[in-house]
Amino acid sequence: MLDRAERNKAVSIQQFLYDWCSLIFQSIDTFIDELRWEETDGSKRDKICALKLDTDEWQRVSLFLGLLVVRVSYGHSSNI
Repeated sequence: MLDRAERNKAVSIQQFLYDWCSLIFQSIDTFIDELRWEETDGSKRDKICALKLDTDEWQRVSLFLGLLVVRVSYGHSSNI
């Protein structure tokens, strides 16, 4: 029973972090867009636009965060 509770805890942490990261990713993209729209200099606007991550880069961020979730979820239980 305790084992099942630990598994459910890990799933709920993963879901929370996934939802939180999705919100953060959207907020970052919105922030960069707003910076770009307010900039009047074209070269600066292009540099700001280059800060946006593409789909592949966001996927790598998600994979890295997934590794962190596993570390947090299972690292504490085995005292690693």
